[in-house]
Amino acid sequence: LTIIIRFLGIWFHCSVYYFGAVCLFEAFFSFCLFAMTGRNRGLMAGLNRIAWRDAKYIMAECLPMLAAAIAASVYQKLDMLYVERSCSAFDLGQYSVAVRLCEAMYFMPVVLATAVAPRLARARLTNNEVFASMYRDYLALSVGCGMILSCSVMILSPYIIGGLFGHRYDNAIPILCVRVWVVFFLFCEVARSMYLIQIGRSACALSGHLAGVAVALTLPFGLVPLVGLRGAALAAIASMAMAGWLSCWFNRDSKEIGRQICYFILRPDLWVGSIKRMVGDRRIYNEE
Repeated sequence: LTIIIRFLGIWFHCSVYYFGAVCLFEAFFSFCLFAMTGRNRGLMAGLNRIAWRDAKYIMAECLPMLAAAIAASVYQKLDMLYVERSCSAFDLGQYSVAVRLCEAMYFMPVVLATAVAPRLARARLTNNEVFASMYRDYLALSVGCGMILSCSVMILSPYIIGGLFGHRYDNAIPILCVRVWVVFFLFCEVARSMYLIQIGRSACALSGHLAGVAVALTLPFGLVPLVGLRGAALAAIASMAMAGWLSCWFNRDSKEIGRQICYFILRPDLWVGSIKRMVGDRRIYNEE
């Protein structure tokens, strides 16, 4: 809903106060939905009886993921900051259009992970073999969705930018064709983090995001003077690839995830099979 509202704001050239109000509305609306869902399901009845020991355990599990989320928000914005400091206002406007269109798709891997997470947690507690099979299908589906979405936007980028912003932003088309692959690696990163959370290794997810920050801090200085704005887009791709794929080889718990991502990229036929099993095989994926 808020994505549509933001697009309307861009279309009608609204002020910055409009977008600030949209962000405030989004946060308030999400909080209200969370509170209503928790109350309807009886999840908020025992909040006043949470033990301090349980609270410390929850904080210990959440702090690495919170730090990882902060690191992710940092390296996803560093390319924009570098373009703002080193390029003209015209180049910044062209690059900002491509970035905003990519950011409009960032919610998709989160929605997919949210839909699959309860099933993965249930399988993890009951049967490790079912959990491994289910996660493999989820990873194949994530890779497939990321590849299909990135390829589609890359092919349709002239029509997307021309329809939304007009021919004044034609220079943003090649930037969007490059930077949209950040979305693919974001699907991989969310799937990787999902696996580490399920096996109780949430702290390992932080190392990949810190590596992504390091890449985002260094690559733009060499790529932007060499290939221009597409260099900033390539630096953004490299930082997300480091966080979502290459960092799988940083620890032994996620090495197999990196290998499976390579395998699923080369086997598009497995994407369709994963969809059929996750949707149609009630013997394995029955939520009841």
